[in-house]
Amino acid sequence: MAGRTTVGVLATALVAPMHALSNICQPATNYPDPVGRDIELSPLTVTLDKWDESSKLYIPQGLLSAQALHAEEFAAMTHGPKIRKADVRTRQRSSSPEEFARSLPPVHFTGTDGDQVWMLDAINATAAPLGSARMGSAWRGQLKMMGWSVAPSTMYPIENGDSLQGFLIAGGNPFVMDPGNHSRQMSFGDVSFMDASGCVKLFPVLPDPTAATGRVMNTIDCHARTGVCFFSAWKFDGTSSGLDPWPDCLWYCKVDNMSNPSKCDAVGVMADENGQHICRDYRLGGGVHGLSVMHDDPDDPDSFDVLLVFTAGMGYVKGTSWMSMLRVSVSDTRRAVFTKSQRLWGASLWNDTVTKPNDVGCDHAELDEAGNVWVSTFRKRNAGLHMLDYAGNLQYSIHGFGDYVPAQYSYPAGVSGYGTLLQPNSMMALATSAERGGLPIWGKGTMFFIDISAVITGANATRAAGL
Repeated sequence: MAGRTTVGVLATALVAPMHALSNICQPATNYPDPVGRDIELSPLTVTLDKWDESSKLYIPQGLLSAQALHAEEFAAMTHGPKIRKADVRTRQRSSSPEEFARSLPPVHFTGTDGDQVWMLDAINATAAPLGSARMGSAWRGQLKMMGWSVAPSTMYPIENGDSLQGFLIAGGNPFVMDPGNHSRQMSFGDVSFMDASGCVKLFPVLPDPTAATGRVMNTIDCHARTGVCFFSAWKFDGTSSGLDPWPDCLWYCKVDNMSNPSKCDAVGVMADENGQHICRDYRLGGGVHGLSVMHDDPDDPDSFDVLLVFTAGMGYVKGTSWMSMLRVSVSDTRRAVFTKSQRLWGASLWNDTVTKPNDVGCDHAELDEAGNVWVSTFRKRNAGLHMLDYAGNLQYSIHGFGDYVPAQYSYPAGVSGYGTLLQPNSMMALATSAERGGLPIWGKGTMFFIDISAVITGANATRAAGL
């Protein structure tokens, strides 16, 4: 225990003075609608495979049309896309594909090791409307830099009605140095709220012992009606909780004001139904990497599901990953947030599609409007984007992103979208980070936009594959 305390004091002594010199978190001029530049995306196709539970094999279904955004401004890690439901509503998804294609909803995403928050706006898909199965025609849009934040990973939009006020941003850098906007700040990371007026840090703050140094944060999602947000502290190094002065844990925060957050009225580490803290080395191993707030409990307005995505290990083939579904409840009389029940979830993806010790690398997840859950996975044996039903049964997988950029491995790092598979005007956005020679620092991240409205089969699929 004394050794762990010494490490914590030393880290604080080294990082805190530099942290105080400046603040890297800063919105761009004219936030949330800064000036951008016109860009053209690159068309491609990816494969759709159906999972057969009885044979434990994939059955090819055909191809999906997609577009890629690979910009010079991106560093090695694009991460955590977010498409606001409000932006989808204002674009009227029920309109014809040709009409909807004139201005698709904007996609926000992050450049983690560049300390940047991005938006692809004014997306014009008229050259290949969703569902048209048209290949080889490029979409256009505007790429906008929204601001700077400490190694941003994922975001949660703060809204007033349908109007965007800003974003809660979770980010973390285990290497401490944050080049960003040329500030001198050194920080492991935090959860901050960015709006047009600036940034406010919500976590960690005093009396937390890591208030000065920060913590490596990864994923944030919120249950807006109860005002509770969840965020994961996650480092890829795989250090045991017993050796880490500040082990990776799943945290909750009861936000003071969901339309203008400035602090956590209550904050703490989430415990499971047996009272055990959900931290590194929990149950099957790893820490909570991704998470997503799911459906409300129809019988209890203060209870809802939260999907947890656990990941451990630095490798791109072997490691540990698994998922579980929590049923949580918000209570002011018992304690702020507590777990009512938990069940393993999605084992057909993380246990059946690869042979151990290989691993799929479960990463991030999102619930779609049809009740299906999309999960991104980053390890090479089954890297891609996967659709599971709400019970956790694997239905389909989308493959074909890893070798898009020559001489680098583009591995999935977050998902967002609208609609669902084979429904008109439906799309998924997938962020990928870059790895060369085993190191995730040398390449350039790529954003993929996948048309999931229609499958390309037969002669068209053969031509697209170049056969």
